[in-house]
Amino acid sequence: MPDPQTLTYKRKFTTTITGSEEGSIKDEKKDSSDIRIYTDGLGYKGKVGTTAVLYGKGANELEKILHYYLGSLTNTPPLRVRL
Repeated sequence: MPDPQTLTYKRKFTTTITGSEEGSIKDEKKDSSDIRIYTDGLGYKGKVGTTAVLYGKGANELEKILHYYLGSLTNTPPLRVRL
């Protein structure tokens, strides 16, 4: 039997991936969220990592930066890198 929460669950957040710098700026200007989180991952010098930055509503200065080391490029599956 399926979990009943799955059928009625409503996310309290949205995820947006914009294809251009101009689109990102446009989306940012119309965003009225209380919290904004931006993420990116990178493979560099044989290592893979990811970063997330958090901004509060109306804040031009970031509030928190999180970094996470995922492992080496040779031992980290591409799908995991994209998460």
